[in-house]
Amino acid sequence: MNCKYRLCYIDVIGTLKNLNLLFLVVVIYSFKIDRLAFLSTRGSIIIACIIFYLLLLNKNNVVINKIHLLWIVSVIVMILSSLISRFQQESLKYTMLFLIGVLYFIYFSNNKELLLNVMKIQKYFSVIFAVFTLLPLLDVTLYYRILELLFDSKSVSEIKSLMIVFNRYVGIGRFAGNNGFILSLGLGIALCEMLTQRKVIHVVYIIIFFISIFLTGSRYAFLASILSMVLVVFFFYHKKTHLSRLTKFILLIVLIFICILLSYCFFPSSIFDRFMNMESIYNRFKLYNLAWELFLQRPILGHGINTFLYYTFYRIDMLEKTYTHNVFLQLLSETGIIGTILIIASFIVTLLSGIVSIKNLKYSEDKHLLITFRFTLYLQFMFLIYFLTGNPIYDYNQLYLYFIFSSYAICSFDRKQARLKNVKYLNFKQKN
Repeated sequence: MNCKYRLCYIDVIGTLKNLNLLFLVVVIYSFKIDRLAFLSTRGSIIIACIIFYLLLLNKNNVVINKIHLLWIVSVIVMILSSLISRFQQESLKYTMLFLIGVLYFIYFSNNKELLLNVMKIQKYFSVIFAVFTLLPLLDVTLYYRILELLFDSKSVSEIKSLMIVFNRYVGIGRFAGNNGFILSLGLGIALCEMLTQRKVIHVVYIIIFFISIFLTGSRYAFLASILSMVLVVFFFYHKKTHLSRLTKFILLIVLIFICILLSYCFFPSSIFDRFMNMESIYNRFKLYNLAWELFLQRPILGHGINTFLYYTFYRIDMLEKTYTHNVFLQLLSETGIIGTILIIASFIVTLLSGIVSIKNLKYSEDKHLLITFRFTLYLQFMFLIYFLTGNPIYDYNQLYLYFIFSSYAICSFDRKQARLKNVKYLNFKQKN
């Protein structure tokens, strides 16, 4: 009888984990959709409570390592930064949501079995975003009707303006850059699947995602995706001969060239104007200068986390009231030298851990494992490149996706056995 109840208990916990996972993804994407915005903050708190409860239930098996502690130190830095902030409420809100992201990181790094489900859900969402990016070219009336269901009238007008005036396609959202980020994740999953499983359908996915990214007009997503793809192929394609790696690299370059050529042939030439537009770059330099000025005023401790946006409203010469579009400069202005070093260190150490992990997979035959860790590195490369031109740690949906997928870079497994034996030392497949 006890055994029966125990099996029932395990099934209930498993169901709760999967339902929580689905709700988590919905909440993450609700940050950018007006009609679902009520789910964003409240939903994040509810999920955090559920995850904390699940961790407590399994506390004897939860592993907290040095990288987890480094992320916790980052949160402590943000709490201290909030205490000196001129806009304490906004600083504390950001710190709370960042803490929730760290909790996701700890939870998923201790629940490897959820990985395949996460990647599948993310791939489906990326496909949906690609469909809605291409939909205006096929049936613009239908696209507008769907937008009116998801967004308020002001947001719909902004989306139409972006598409008609600037030729930027935002898919399901108000920001072309965020659309490009989501599409880039789908592109990364398709690439990692192609490298491992070598199916034609993955090449089709890559072409669709690449063209969709091009339509967003996001220079970051376009260039960062290419660079991240090249890094994954060139540095982490483990074969015995360099010729095989070079062949894959050349084929990838050819595939990228084909995607660009298809975009040039079938889409309006005005879409290319975005990539040559220097006005937006000029406005970014104004933001950079303001961030540097704020940093020089308080170089040690900064002005408080998540405060840069509010300082732009005090400057008449600032045409854009927005974030710095450079994470390094914004953190320097908000948390000073000390805070910036500690926060950035968490991202760098997590990336290095992923690089070490995938090198230990050299003799693994588990295709799911290889896909997973390659995508983890693809995501981290892309996310860190975005530090130079965007605000990924201030866009909560992007930040949470980073925490979820990068957590697998530090999943515990038997590295020694992986190096010495040609075995599947970590199997993500569900048991029948």
